[in-house]
Amino acid sequence: MSVRQGLGVGVHLLFCVIYIFLHDCLVGIYVSFYGGFTSRGIAIAMTSGLMFYLFAFMNFVVFCISGFKWKLVVIFLLMISIFFYFYPRYPVRAIVYSLLEGGLIMLAVFLRIWLEKWLLKVGR
Repeated sequence: MSVRQGLGVGVHLLFCVIYIFLHDCLVGIYVSFYGGFTSRGIAIAMTSGLMFYLFAFMNFVVFCISGFKWKLVVIFLLMISIFFYFYPRYPVRAIVYSLLEGGLIMLAVFLRIWLEKWLLKVGR
């Protein structure tokens, strides 16, 4: 594995860990505003598990794609699909999950690009 690939794997794994903590924080905020999840008719444990697995899988997919433009397309399709999955019954969750997942993957991509450029500059 090259240094670039190792760096990319590390960045994407870091954002998977950040997702877990940020999700728990946002769940607390949601509960304080809207009440418990069971009062809205959905089992949040299954939903949060599904969203984390989707996030981890899409991180892997975005990591494997080489072109920046195609990474943006995949992230945008992810955000749109999550939004339309939740929107009919849970509009707040639709917005939060689509922005959380798409935003964190986008931040991982930008951080990876920045770190690669920094390593090239330092390596000279």
